Amino acid sequence: MGAEITGATTDLGAMIFATSKFFGMDIVVVSLIIVGVIGVTMDPIMRFSERRLIPW
Repeated sequence: MGAEITGATTDLGAMIFATSKFFGMDIVVVSLIIVGVIGVTMDPIMRFSERRLIPW
C-alpha cells in the first residue's frame, strides 16, 4: 500500500493521497476502511491458498 500511495497515479492509494491534500477526510476515511476490508478479506483467502498449493 505504501508503494501504491507514493508511486501510483490512478489507484486507491493515489486517491487517498490526493484527497488528503485538500482535506477531504470523509473520502480518506472511507478509502482506508475499504483498504482494511480488502486486507481482512484477502488474508484468509491467501492462507487457504498457501496451505493447498504449498503444503510443505
